[in-house]
Amino acid sequence: MQLDVFEESLLTEAFNMGVGRAAKSLSELGPEKSRVNLSVPEVNIVKVDELVSQIKEVSGDYICLVGEKYHGPFAGTAVVMYSHESSLQLVRIMLDSHFPLDKMTEMESDALCEVGNIILNACLATLANLFKLRIDRELPEVKIGGPREVLETYLDLKNQDEVLYLRMAFSIQKQDIVGHISFLLATEKIQVLLELLEQHHRRVMENG
Repeated sequence: MQLDVFEESLLTEAFNMGVGRAAKSLSELGPEKSRVNLSVPEVNIVKVDELVSQIKEVSGDYICLVGEKYHGPFAGTAVVMYSHESSLQLVRIMLDSHFPLDKMTEMESDALCEVGNIILNACLATLANLFKLRIDRELPEVKIGGPREVLETYLDLKNQDEVLYLRMAFSIQKQDIVGHISFLLATEKIQVLLELLEQHHRRVMENG
């Protein structure tokens, strides 16, 4: 499936609102003056192999993933991923702590889970508000390993489904961190999401 310019614009606009909400919430969560800036997400639909390749290219062979399943018209799994080092760096900043960057304790894992939860929930809540729909979310989980390994816990990689992929950059206290957000959806669910976005756009134009 290939996004046309209009579909890409709608998706970018929708997720940019969610990312903006997440940045505000993360700024309030962290230590004083820990202003969080998130870039406008790059949005695309890619095959699983391409997703794995792009994550490896940016974040290496060992990553940290926070994922949560959600239910609704375009049910699937939402995940946010970072390089392992970036994930440790992120929670170190947010907790204002000085634990070694070569290990993660349960407390840091919980903090990373909370950060991922904020980002994913902001995106999902924005979509729910736009479409006036209910989206139920399950509790997030943290998984650490190779990109293919951690994605296999949510995807049938042999099936080679396409996924909705967003890439964004964090800037926290002048530390640059790249995060990957992906909605792991069956192709027909991606089509449902695009149709909902187009319906929302028509309503806005008619009421404008």
